Amino acid sequence: MPKDSVIESNPYDSKNTIPFDSDKAAARRRVLDDLIGATIIDNHDALRSASAATLQKYVPASEAEVNKLAKDWDDPVKRQKQVSAWRQQAAQTFSH
Repeated sequence: MPKDSVIESNPYDSKNTIPFDSDKAAARRRVLDDLIGATIIDNHDALRSASAATLQKYVPASEAEVNKLAKDWDDPVKRQKQVSAWRQQAAQTFSH
């Protein structure tokens, strides 16, 4: 590393100790895409005006909830109902 670098170590020198589960990642990818769209993209203006404290404690869905939702994400009615709920919940949370 350069002598004046703020980076203390080379991240490529260490081994990744966390196993990557590609099947798990693939199963929840579409749910996470919609979650991000509903909470961050669709509510961008409200998000920008939300306080840091609000943003730090906001968790729209747990890992277990996302995994459960992924099983039925091909059902367009269930999917749209959940996306709408996330969008509304985020709008209410960020507006306060």
